[in-house]
Amino acid sequence: MKLKLKIIFAAALVFGCSGYASAAVSLPWQTTFNCADWTQTINPGTDPVCDGLTREGDWGPPTLTEQITSTANNPNGGGGKGQRHWLQGQGTGTCTQVDGNSGGTRIDFTTGSTEMWVRFYLRFQAGFNWTDYEGYKLIYFNHDGYQNFNYFQIGEWGPEGYLDYVPQFGSPNQPAHDQATVGYVTTYGQPARGDWHCIELHIKSESGPGVTDGVAQIWVDGILKGDHHNVDHGFKSNGWTISGFVIGSNIKCINGTTPQYTDYDDISVTATTPANRDAAGNPMIGPIGWNGSGGATLSAPSGLAVKGVTP
Repeated sequence: MKLKLKIIFAAALVFGCSGYASAAVSLPWQTTFNCADWTQTINPGTDPVCDGLTREGDWGPPTLTEQITSTANNPNGGGGKGQRHWLQGQGTGTCTQVDGNSGGTRIDFTTGSTEMWVRFYLRFQAGFNWTDYEGYKLIYFNHDGYQNFNYFQIGEWGPEGYLDYVPQFGSPNQPAHDQATVGYVTTYGQPARGDWHCIELHIKSESGPGVTDGVAQIWVDGILKGDHHNVDHGFKSNGWTISGFVIGSNIKCINGTTPQYTDYDDISVTATTPANRDAAGNPMIGPIGWNGSGGATLSAPSGLAVKGVTP
């Protein structure tokens, strides 16, 4: 059965280049945040000392900043700590696309790539309450040292939460809403239950400028939720590679009047084909404990679905 997925209309958020010096890392790369506690400082900012990560932005909600802390650790993960990213609630007078979130962290690569697998564990604070139609950029990819590239986001957009990869620069000068061509669904609950889920993204370049044969795949807890082979990421049209990405970016607003957090942990990145396979034989990094043939040691998640919508 052919599944038509909802086109998400998403405008690109324009950040300036951060300009922070960073020690680029080679791929494959991973972190369990097994490092000293870190709390983001603003103007002047300080970087974490943690597996090559740097701070991304000198902004945040008025009293809350990015953290590496044991309270953000995935208890079923690889140990270490975790990264806590704060999102601003409504009603505080500072809920905008920049200072509605803490600064995030950033990882840069020594060599750019046009194919990549990125796996991470993500938790939304128990009671986290989405605002309809407001997306949260989980991962914001950089091209050759600059921001404003393709992003990976989760949002509500109706009764369920869509998990999306948005190739906003596919083909030169296309309007942003024409490039949000792949949509995915997951739910952490509304309000969120506070549980951890394993999220993985695989992207592979199109074969030529403007050619729609690139790959975008998304797994949730090892289950393939989106499998698209008709994507124009914009790599060939613009001569770009993925040079790194931001971990934790912006959301316009969330419900409630107080900041709420999301936690990241057990991040793994590779530009070479992983050894693990999903149930259909697709290469993936996979959840921790994946047995290599279609199962994981973690219990099966609840409330996951793919929603077919005619554009």
